[in-house]
Amino acid sequence: MDEIRFANAGDIKSQKAIWKHCFGDQDSYIDQYYSKKYRMEETLLLLKDGEISAMLTILPAKVVTPDNKSIASSILYAIATHPKHQNKGLASQLIDFTGHHLSLTNKSVSLLVPASKQLFEFYHKLGYTEAFYIREVLLSNAQILSIKIQDQCTCKIKPAIPQEYNQIRDNLLMGKLYVSYTDELTTYQKIISQESGADIYKIEHDDIQSCAVLERYTSDKVIIKELLCPDNHSDMIIKQLAHTFPAKEYILRTPAFSGERYGGRVRPFAMFKKHLDVGINSEIAFETLGYLGLAFD
Repeated sequence: MDEIRFANAGDIKSQKAIWKHCFGDQDSYIDQYYSKKYRMEETLLLLKDGEISAMLTILPAKVVTPDNKSIASSILYAIATHPKHQNKGLASQLIDFTGHHLSLTNKSVSLLVPASKQLFEFYHKLGYTEAFYIREVLLSNAQILSIKIQDQCTCKIKPAIPQEYNQIRDNLLMGKLYVSYTDELTTYQKIISQESGADIYKIEHDDIQSCAVLERYTSDKVIIKELLCPDNHSDMIIKQLAHTFPAKEYILRTPAFSGERYGGRVRPFAMFKKHLDVGINSEIAFETLGYLGLAFD
């Protein structure tokens, strides 16, 4: 018999085992999540014959429209089924239940970031649509060094506290369709970045503020998970980030509407599903517009 409920205090050990099986993260990363971010009231579990078999987390967020209206939303995170119970429809059952729960709690939209290309089709069958495109570029250190900027053109890069990062981020994305994060979620991203040897940053040049999220994968590879800045500042900022965080190659992610001159590929980063009438102009198309950016992966 299947049961779906929110997590209880004694459920963490089983959840950690599922996380390890499904995502393969190191124990230190898993422990960090459960000590710094985990909330029982945000975690839904599916039990099969009394055994925790599938799980997902409902993270609070909001979608902000170009005319600055907010849509109450949730991000579905860490969706996982124990390997011995996979291919039995448990994840579909849990996601369907979650959608009903979100409707009852007045959450108009749910968002998720598929962990692989194959999962886009799986979530599509559950009513989700591709959205929130990003531009992703692989840049070598040599390519960044070759970027020409004006002499003495520099910026100040400083670690940001989550509240100021979100404020800068919201200002830069004003007039776009985008996902706005809570300070708690951005705090968790800061922890992830710091554990890798980087941080979340505010960037200042000529009284203009920009922001970036970095993680160091290895000594040779850095990912700029989010870079939001005026287009005429991006060359300078990328060069200074590369100088501050030396590596052989960099993965750069920007909104699809910026960074075109760097090439790369534009791809859907997330998917969405409406659970209630979102009450926004019909010409706003989630499928072709919007920016999400951070998946806390």
